[in-house]
Amino acid sequence: MMTETDGLIDRVISITESLTDVISQENTLLKERRARDTASLQAEKAKLTASYAQEMQTLKRQAQAVRQARPQSIERLRKVTDRFQETLALHVRLVSTLKNVTEKVLKAVSDEVDRRNNPVQTYGFNATMRRPPGAVPTSLALNRTI
Repeated sequence: MMTETDGLIDRVISITESLTDVISQENTLLKERRARDTASLQAEKAKLTASYAQEMQTLKRQAQAVRQARPQSIERLRKVTDRFQETLALHVRLVSTLKNVTEKVLKAVSDEVDRRNNPVQTYGFNATMRRPPGAVPTSLALNRTI
């Protein structure tokens, strides 16, 4: 006989599987170097993440009842959660790699712009620094939010 707690566990399983699928799709896009295409998944991921957080809070509040749920429900929840954690760990690695590569490219561009705009300076008359004509300060910004 299925209890209310088993129903809650089934909802958590369903949401976790859906969230895992969305993150897996993102991982595939990131592996294919199509990070911009992940934007289409963000609304669904946000909705699922909010539902997941809410249902997990409900599970925590009903910890005693969860202990009395059907063993097969608990085992299935563990397996789904393990897959979710693995998928999430891969996602973190992919996003971190993308972030590091992007930062290195921006640093290289910044260094080259700086090198071109600020050639070696020399001293002029009266021991003042001479700035070469046409040297213009340049700035770059990096939004570190991921």
